[in-house]
Amino acid sequence: MEQNQQWNENLKLIALFQVLEVSLKLYIGANYLYINEKVRKEIVFKYSFADLQNVPLGRLLKIFAKFNHNSELQKKLNNIIERRNLVAHRSMILSSESMPINLKKLTVGYGENPIDYVELNKELLECQTMLRAENLRLATLLEEIGL
Repeated sequence: MEQNQQWNENLKLIALFQVLEVSLKLYIGANYLYINEKVRKEIVFKYSFADLQNVPLGRLLKIFAKFNHNSELQKKLNNIIERRNLVAHRSMILSSESMPINLKKLTVGYGENPIDYVELNKELLECQTMLRAENLRLATLLEEIGL
């Protein structure tokens, strides 16, 4: 795959990872909202969506697991995180105009860790579909309590 095509594929994957990250933040934030509404008169619970703004993906996955029992989704999410880091690092390398292509290929396992763009794209879309279902389930709970 030529460098420009690889750059474009990396950008597509980064965008999908960003959507996934936002979806996780929405899910966790909605859980915070639900808990706050249920317990606000009995105990102090000050977590909110704003607390999630700078939380990295790995930490989001750990928090998500505390609020969700869908072990299949959790497993899929955890399986793609390492490849997310590889895609992000590769994108930084590809965007560096000061580094010749032959040096780029020697950095951060560029040659030893090929990315199957089609498969990773498929996995990300599957995770997003599953996470959307979880968010819809949670949205129903929020509606039931008037939120």
